[in-house]
Amino acid sequence: MLFECHQEGIDFIGYSQFESRNGAYSRNILASNEDIEDMIAEYIPRDTLNAIRESLTAILSDCLVGHYEGYLGVDQIICQADSPVFIPVSEINLRMTMGLIARNQYDCSK
Repeated sequence: MLFECHQEGIDFIGYSQFESRNGAYSRNILASNEDIEDMIAEYIPRDTLNAIRESLTAILSDCLVGHYEGYLGVDQIICQADSPVFIPVSEINLRMTMGLIARNQYDCSK
């Protein structure tokens, strides 16, 4: 999930999605936010995803507003096991990320 922090709060920018193979980055998927959300919804309910986004927005606002301004990305993981396992926060990057670049590249090409 991709966000932007400013003095007024946190804005959700959208999603980026990448694949990894054996723990190593493989590629970014350039797609609309709606298409990426549809891909994620194959593994977790859309309501759960929306609740996580809302919770992250509130938590990040409490922690960052007034202390940081700029882009940030929250890495999340869907692991394939006996059934899919969703890890809602694996890393928070307070910087321009490859995911934000991919999101901007896709959005600017439309």
